[in-house]
This record gives sequence, structure tokens and C-alpha cells, in this order.
Amino acid sequence: MDKKDAQTKILAQAVYELRLLLSHHLGKIDKETLCEAVSAHLSYALHNEALAIIESRPGDFSIEKAIENIRKVDERFGEQFTERFQKLINSYIKFSTTNTTLIQELEAIFLEKVFLKPSELFPEARLEQDYGITGDDAWELFEAIHEKFGTDFSGFEFDQYFCEEGEGFFSLLTNRARDKHRKAFPVTIGHIFKVVESGKWFKPPQVRKA
Repeated sequence: MDKKDAQTKILAQAVYELRLLLSHHLGKIDKETLCEAVSAHLSYALHNEALAIIESRPGDFSIEKAIENIRKVDERFGEQFTERFQKLINSYIKFSTTNTTLIQELEAIFLEKVFLKPSELFPEARLEQDYGITGDDAWELFEAIHEKFGTDFSGFEFDQYFCEEGEGFFSLLTNRARDKHRKAFPVTIGHIFKVVESGKWFKPPQVRKA
């Protein structure tokens, strides 16, 4: 075990120990112990990832699921952990590809089509849920990517991942399964980069139960 691995395991063990110590605060919302409750849920959100590091199972460490679990803590307690974690991730692994030309060309498309600057692109950020990119805007983004890179989107079912233009609240109520699927398999910025690099659309990883 090298020094870096040892440092990572120490921090993972700390998260795991905090999760055990604070477990009795899970599910509680008491003003007097609110900090403890938030801490309990945050450490619980990273429980599986901490164990994956401790037990030397790096393949079981899912950044997507970790961010999704942290986002749930934010939604429950009105915190902003997700933004800070995403910035941390962005500072270390901007995108999976090392092809700087591809990165720059994709960044240009995001800026032109949906007005997102390179500094606003985070790998784990969801196009529809975090940026509000949906309907015609999302469709035009994918068209631009196809025209630029020739990416094969033949297996891409648009309505399984994005709302159609003009799709309203009533439509969501009548098709809850599709809405759950969109939240369970969100299309992230990082996933788009991976799809372009592979040359063909493939299903994004699941981050919550459908």
C-alpha cells in the first residue's frame, strides 16, 4: 500500500466511524441536534463508498451514486453539499477523456446551444434536473453533437431521459414510471462526454431506484 492509498483509507475509515457514531440521529429533525442529524445523513450517504475504499473494492465506488446520495441530503435539510463536492471533483477529474480537442469542441457546443460556460460544466451535473436543459433545447444540443462528431444516437429514446417540448405537469402525473426513469438514469455532462468519445449512445448509470 502506497502513501496515497493509506491516506485515502484513513479518511474513508473516519467517514465510516462517524456514520456509526451518529447512526442514532438518522431520521431525526430536531432543532437542538440538527447539526448532528445533518452529519449523520451525510456520513450515511457515503457509507458504501467508504466501505469500498476500506475493503479495497475501487470498482464499487460510484461517484454518480455518491453525488446523488449527497444531493438527497441537500434536499432534506436545505444544504449545499452537492455544489461543493462537484467543485472538488471538477478540480481533480474534469472529464474522463484526455482528448483536449474533443473537450474544447464539446465545451463550444454547450456554450453555443445552451449558454453554459466551460467553468459551469461539472461531470456529475444532470442536464435536465440541474441545468433545466430539456425539450427542444436538449434535442438541439444532441443534434449539434451528432453533426459535429457523427455520434450514433440511433438507440437513444429521448422521452426516457428528457421532457418533450410542451410536456406539462398533467403528463408527468399520467406517466410516473417515465418520470422515475429519468431521475434514476439522469444524463450528466460527464456521460455526454463519454458517449461522444465512444462514438455511440449508451445508457447512463443508475443512481437511484426506478
